[in-house]
Amino acid sequence: MSNWLWYIIYMADLLCLVYMLERVGKQGTPAKCSYSYKYKKCRCENCMLYQKTIKNKYSIENKEILKIKKKLYYKKNKEEINRKKRIYELKNREKRKEYIRKYNQENRERVNAVKREYARKHPEIDRNKNRRKRALKRNNGFEKYTETQVLELYGTDCYLCNTPIDMSASRRCGDPGWEKGLHIEHVVDIALGGPDTLSNVRPSHAKCNLNKKPREMV
Repeated sequence: MSNWLWYIIYMADLLCLVYMLERVGKQGTPAKCSYSYKYKKCRCENCMLYQKTIKNKYSIENKEILKIKKKLYYKKNKEEINRKKRIYELKNREKRKEYIRKYNQENRERVNAVKREYARKHPEIDRNKNRRKRALKRNNGFEKYTETQVLELYGTDCYLCNTPIDMSASRRCGDPGWEKGLHIEHVVDIALGGPDTLSNVRPSHAKCNLNKKPREMV
């Protein structure tokens, strides 16, 4: 007999801490949690443990079905779910901040591993996020834009040396050919007051970007 099956059998015989059943002979005997929770909605410690165990068993045995149902429900009720989520976040902003801060401290390695994996899978989103974060930190202002919008508006030539950018080159410093790879460069540096906006960015070579002299706001 598996440990899980044994545990379920044990749960089925778990006794309720509140309700009593009357048997023939009118002898009061403790009710089982399977009865008390189902019919009397008991919320004593044992009944809640029983219900939690049954739910966990069902979730494990029907994992794929529940995942499909969850996706379908979200798709059907997306606007309402997001509306309730926004209302909850507004009402519990400080509580959520404290929870996130505490969770990040207690699970630092796991959080960092998830962030690294996300950055590896979505490099452009991660780069955009980092640029916005730097601008926000200095109250410089920002707007959402994509690298595709930058290239469509300003072309694929480096705005500093007016020669083509190698769009297939690696963007990681130190990799072969990285010097000719694409960087999204701020005309006026964020550190010197420049905003992270479409009008303040241009495509450039990685090497040209790193060698450029900082330019302040006029």
